[in-house]
Amino acid sequence: MSINDASPADWDRVAKVARQSTMDTQVGGSHYTDQGIQPLEVTYENFGYYGVRASLYTKVNKYLTRNKGNHLQDLEKAKHCIELQIEFAKRGNAGG
Repeated sequence: MSINDASPADWDRVAKVARQSTMDTQVGGSHYTDQGIQPLEVTYENFGYYGVRASLYTKVNKYLTRNKGNHLQDLEKAKHCIELQIEFAKRGNAGG
Protein backbone atom coordinates (compact mmCIF):
# COMPACT_ATOMS: atom_id res chain seq x y z
CA MET A 1 0.00 0.00 0.00
CA SER A 2 1.27 3.42 -0.95
CA ILE A 3 0.65 6.61 1.01
CA ASN A 4 -1.37 7.78 -2.00
CA ASP A 5 -3.74 4.82 -1.56
CA ALA A 6 -4.64 5.64 2.06
CA SER A 7 -8.34 6.22 2.63
CA PRO A 8 -9.76 8.94 4.90
CA ALA A 9 -10.46 6.20 7.48
CA ASP A 10 -6.77 5.18 7.33
CA TRP A 11 -5.71 8.76 7.97
CA ASP A 12 -8.18 9.09 10.84
CA ARG A 13 -6.84 5.91 12.44
CA VAL A 14 -3.24 7.14 12.19
CA ALA A 15 -4.19 10.57 13.58
CA LYS A 16 -5.93 8.97 16.56
CA VAL A 17 -2.83 6.94 17.42
CA ALA A 18 -0.65 10.06 17.09
CA ARG A 19 -2.95 11.98 19.47
CA GLN A 20 -3.25 9.19 22.03
CA SER A 21 -2.63 10.41 25.52
CA THR A 22 -1.47 8.69 28.67
CA MET A 23 -4.95 9.62 29.94
CA ASP A 24 -6.41 7.18 27.38
CA THR A 25 -4.93 4.17 29.17
CA GLN A 26 -5.30 2.71 32.63
CA VAL A 27 -3.40 -0.03 34.42
CA GLY A 28 -5.57 -2.58 36.21
CA GLY A 29 -9.07 -1.76 35.04
CA SER A 30 -11.14 0.88 33.29
CA HIS A 31 -12.98 2.56 36.16
CA TYR A 32 -11.38 5.95 35.43
CA THR A 33 -11.31 5.85 31.63
CA ASP A 34 -15.01 4.86 31.52
CA GLN A 35 -16.12 8.03 33.32
CA GLY A 36 -15.86 10.40 30.37
CA ILE A 37 -13.64 12.80 32.30
CA GLN A 38 -10.89 11.52 34.50
CA PRO A 39 -10.50 12.76 38.09
CA LEU A 40 -7.03 14.11 37.27
CA GLU A 41 -8.54 16.33 34.57
CA VAL A 42 -10.88 17.79 37.20
CA THR A 43 -7.94 18.26 39.57
CA TYR A 44 -5.97 20.02 36.82
CA GLU A 45 -8.86 22.35 35.99
CA ASN A 46 -9.41 23.25 39.65
CA PHE A 47 -5.86 23.29 41.03
CA GLY A 48 -3.53 23.39 38.03
CA TYR A 49 -0.34 21.44 37.56
CA TYR A 50 0.70 21.61 41.20
CA GLY A 51 -2.57 20.01 42.32
CA VAL A 52 -2.01 17.16 39.86
CA ARG A 53 1.61 16.91 40.97
CA ALA A 54 0.62 16.51 44.63
CA SER A 55 -2.05 13.96 43.78
CA LEU A 56 0.28 11.86 41.64
CA TYR A 57 3.09 12.05 44.20
CA THR A 58 0.72 10.49 46.72
CA LYS A 59 -0.38 7.79 44.27
CA VAL A 60 3.19 6.84 43.30
CA ASN A 61 4.16 6.59 46.96
CA LYS A 62 1.13 4.37 47.63
CA TYR A 63 1.90 2.04 44.74
CA LEU A 64 5.58 1.70 45.67
CA THR A 65 4.97 0.96 49.34
CA ARG A 66 1.86 -1.21 49.50
CA ASN A 67 1.77 -5.00 49.53
CA LYS A 68 -1.47 -6.20 47.92
CA GLY A 69 0.09 -9.26 46.31
CA ASN A 70 0.65 -7.90 42.80
CA HIS A 71 3.87 -5.92 43.04
CA LEU A 72 4.48 -5.88 39.28
CA GLN A 73 1.08 -4.29 38.64
CA ASP A 74 1.75 -1.73 41.37
CA LEU A 75 5.04 -0.85 39.67
CA GLU A 76 3.18 -0.46 36.35
CA LYS A 77 0.66 1.82 38.08
CA ALA A 78 3.46 3.93 39.59
CA LYS A 79 5.11 4.18 36.16
CA HIS A 80 1.79 5.22 34.61
CA CYS A 81 1.39 7.95 37.24
CA ILE A 82 4.84 9.31 36.43
CA GLU A 83 3.96 9.30 32.71
CA LEU A 84 0.78 11.21 33.56
CA GLN A 85 2.77 13.76 35.54
CA ILE A 86 5.14 14.28 32.60
CA GLU A 87 2.16 14.84 30.30
CA PHE A 88 0.57 17.36 32.68
CA ALA A 89 3.93 19.09 33.22
CA LYS A 90 4.25 19.63 29.46
CA ARG A 91 0.68 20.90 29.30
CA GLY A 92 1.20 23.24 32.26
CA ASN A 93 4.61 24.44 31.11
CA ALA A 94 6.20 23.31 34.39
CA GLY A 95 9.81 23.99 33.58
CA GLY A 96 11.61 23.75 36.84
